[in-house]
Amino acid sequence: MDGSEYCGPDTTNAAVLSVELVVEPEYNGLSMEFILATRENFVNPDPIGIYLDGVQYVVDTSGHRMTAKSEYLASPIGITEPNNPSRSTQYDRSSPPLIMGLPAAPGAHTMIFAICDANNGLLDSGLMVKAGGCVDCDKDIKINYATTTTTVGPTPFVRTIQASGTISGTVVYGVPEDATTNTEEVATSTEVTATTTEAITSSEHSTTATTGVAVATTTSEDSTLVTGTTTTSDPSTPTTSTQGGFTTIRRGCRP
Repeated sequence: MDGSEYCGPDTTNAAVLSVELVVEPEYNGLSMEFILATRENFVNPDPIGIYLDGVQYVVDTSGHRMTAKSEYLASPIGITEPNNPSRSTQYDRSSPPLIMGLPAAPGAHTMIFAICDANNGLLDSGLMVKAGGCVDCDKDIKINYATTTTTVGPTPFVRTIQASGTISGTVVYGVPEDATTNTEEVATSTEVTATTTEAITSSEHSTTATTGVAVATTTSEDSTLVTGTTTTSDPSTPTTSTQGGFTTIRRGCRP
């Protein structure tokens, strides 16, 4: 299939999914968690698009549409893993789980998720998405981390454990023994959809690795959503699978 208007010019092999959904009265927005993964080696900028009611929201820190060449997939933020049978995904590189909030009044809405190859049909990329209802959610794209607090000696610390597979990373706060401790908070959301295969890996880095990129560390979203009909613009029959709560859609014409 040729590219799509939802991906921009010079694209091919479009996978586009349209979802009709209803936001319940107790919410005024949608919390979107997503992962962009790729086999590209920073050569072709395979683009993605996440649209709500005709508006495209996924941009990188430069304000441009997010692609496989985004800083979210590059070192030190991006996740890589060796090419071996035991790796958790089928992709070479991916972003960590990212999260953003979209304003959405209660009622019916249309979301479109798109991913395409750029310039040629080689080296696929994948987009995985989860969604849930939220109240006054932050619209900025952030790296989505769970947080946990532990008691230590007199010296406090902050340590970041990077994401693994499709599981969010963790920010560990070490506090003096007499300080109050908090239980772990993990973002939860109801899956809606995604496109193409799977993604992500494991390793550990310091908190300085995310300089200049927002990090979400206290997300705990409600997830009551009513979803309706889903359609795809790809003429081939897509297949779906689920890993780590992310629904994955494969184009039927691709291996």
